[in-house]
Order: sequence, then structure tokens, then C-alpha cells
Amino acid sequence: MMVLSSPRREILLKQLPRGAALAKTLRLKRLEKGLGLLESRVAWRHPMNMIHAITSRCNASCAFCAWKDETSQRDELTTTEIKTLYKAARQAGFVWLTFWGGEPLMRSDIDEISSYASHLGFTCTLVTNGSLLAKKMDRVVPYLGNISISLDFASARHDDARGIPGLFDRIVRTVPELKRRYPKTKVLLNCTMMRANTTPGEVHNLAELAKELNTFIIFNLFRTESASKVGDAQRLKDSAPSQDSLAEVFTMLRRLKTEGYPIANSYSYIDRVSTNTLSYRCHWPKINLPMEANGDVVDCMHWGISPIANIREKPFTEILRHPRLIELAGECGEACHKCVSMYRFDASAIFEGNIEPLLSWSRIF
Repeated sequence: MMVLSSPRREILLKQLPRGAALAKTLRLKRLEKGLGLLESRVAWRHPMNMIHAITSRCNASCAFCAWKDETSQRDELTTTEIKTLYKAARQAGFVWLTFWGGEPLMRSDIDEISSYASHLGFTCTLVTNGSLLAKKMDRVVPYLGNISISLDFASARHDDARGIPGLFDRIVRTVPELKRRYPKTKVLLNCTMMRANTTPGEVHNLAELAKELNTFIIFNLFRTESASKVGDAQRLKDSAPSQDSLAEVFTMLRRLKTEGYPIANSYSYIDRVSTNTLSYRCHWPKINLPMEANGDVVDCMHWGISPIANIREKPFTEILRHPRLIELAGECGEACHKCVSMYRFDASAIFEGNIEPLLSWSRIF
């Protein structure tokens, strides 16, 4: 997916009705994203969002995690390597950058990395468990457009689920302070639906807490397909909720969203989950390029097993022309719908012209 170069973008802006007024009133980054998505539907070149697991180190111990310690610290990309990668991605036309892991705030250079990416022009998102957010807030948040904080229970049960004592209280204290200091940075709570929290009571409590914090929350399905190591599959299966419990909870979520609770899930996703009809044509690889901490470019149909290439071994611009990326963006990738994540479903729905998920996402990104 190619984002329009600056000269081409300026020409197109002038051709739009009231182009000069639009250029003044719309943020350039948002316009660039929109133009990139529009062009991607007409002539796909490569993705526009890099999802970079900048470390697989993590201070949590989640039962459902399939990514912790996949890459040793000594094999992680260096600061210089990351900057080179981001510069190449930006020059190629990428506009979004998502930091995740592991716990991305465990990198000592996260402030330098996020600052560099922001100054390149990326809109940056941080996915974090929130444990180190208060400590590193002023060093990192100024360079972020969005922050997604994991929160699975509206009580200290969250500490047990994530293996970090005091984490729930820390998040509840940090979110208001974060919103006060950096009101332009959008904060999102992200609940992973496990067997233990997929109950009407737990979900209602989370919705109430999100309302109190004046923060949107997403309820995202458990990814059992992400198992890549021996023993992962059974462990993830044991933690996953039943379809009956999902149907009950997501039916309730629809009602809560209708009543005005700050639930960011699209109605499209809610209805598919509640009726067990989460089958779709996947366009996620057209938009997103996942990258591991060691520079492996992920094959999303074989996550953690068969990387497409490694940026230490092949130039980034050459990787973008890799036949496997073309396959994933074509009929091969479109035929896959194993991923039950809201992010994948909604991205695919939006790509096909479903405006409803786009309206939901426009409130949080």
C-alpha cells in the first residue's frame, strides 16, 4: 500500500473542492491516512501501518500470552537499526506505527525511539500493560497519538491475571493523570476476553469503570490461533471462553453501547460474535505489516513459525516486494479468517466499505 508522495498529495488537495480550506482545517496526518487508504483500495502497493513488537521482554505473566520472550534481548534490533527501519518505512509511505511486545516500555530507549518516529511524521500508538506508564509518561507520551492499556478486570483480579501486584490500582490512578497532562493523546482500555472474565458481571463492571474514567474500552476476543510453541495451543484453549458465554456477554455489550457506555467495539463485530458468525474476508495484511523484535517480518498466517524475511538480511524496500506479502494481500490472505480479533475483523469490514466500524474507530483514533 503506497501513501501519496508529498507533491502528488498537494496536487490532489488542490483538486478537491475547497482544497485550501480543507488543508487548513484538517490535520495533515489524518488526511494522509485517508488518502493512503483510498489509494490502497484502487492500487495496492504495500501496508501503511507497521506493528512493531520492539521487545518480547515483559514484566507480566499472562496465561494467554504466546509472545513473551520469543526473542532474547541480545537479538533485539538496536536503536540505530530501528531508526533505519522507521526511516525506510516512512520514505516508503507508511503513516502509522504501533509499538507493542512484550511490554514496549521495558526498552530503555523507548523515549528516543518514539521521539524519532514522531518527528518522522508517524502517528504512533503504544500498546502497554500500564505498569510503567506513570514512570515513563513524560518521556514517551508527548510522541504518541494513541495509547492502548490492557485491563481485564475492574478489580485487583486484574493483578492476578497479569501477574503484577498493584497493577489495577496503578492503572486507575494513571489514566486520569495521563488524560489531564496530555489531553490530545487518546487513551483506550483493552479487555482480552478470557474464560474468567467473560461473564455479565465482570464485563458490566469494566464498562462502568470505563464510564467513570471517561475512557473508551474494547472487548477483544481471545486469540487461540496465535499458538506457535509446543504446549501453547492447549494452554490457550484452556483459557478461552465458551461461545455461549461470549453470546451472552456480547448481547449485553450491544445494549450497554446503545445506552451510551463508552464501548468502542463496532456493532458489526458485536453482532457477529453474539451470533457466532465471525466469518469474513480478511484484508488485514493489506493495511498492516507485523514485525518482530529481531527484525523478522511476520507471516500472519504462520505467526512465530515461518517469517517472511528479516530486515538484517534484506533491504526493507525489497521485502515490501516479497511474493508472500503479495499473496497475503490477495486471494490467499482474503480466504483466511482464523483471527477472531476485533482489529482484524473491523479493518477488513472497513476495507470493504462498511462505514459502521469506521465511525466507531474514528472516536478513538
